[in-house]
Amino acid sequence: TVTSVDSSLAAAASAVGEEIQIWGAGFHSGEAVTIVAVSGTGGDRILSGGTANASGAIVTTASNPLDAGTYTLKAIGSKGSSATAPLVVVESK
Repeated sequence: TVTSVDSSLAAAASAVGEEIQIWGAGFHSGEAVTIVAVSGTGGDRILSGGTANASGAIVTTASNPLDAGTYTLKAIGSKGSSATAPLVVVESK
């Protein structure tokens, strides 16, 4: 049985075409984490992934293929952890 821990996720606002900085904590040590952008219109996109460190933290930089708008980022861990955060993408900074 996998016990989920309290996980959190944060992302810096980004401009169209610029990189997205994403941070997470509370994942299981060594857990593979996939970062997905959820669009209100349906087209979910995998942005990035990585492995949580010994402290359960993850830091990643993702390319930004998204149009301007507000999205939900979802982190999905291979051991049952999950977290969400808002992401704002603007036309330009």
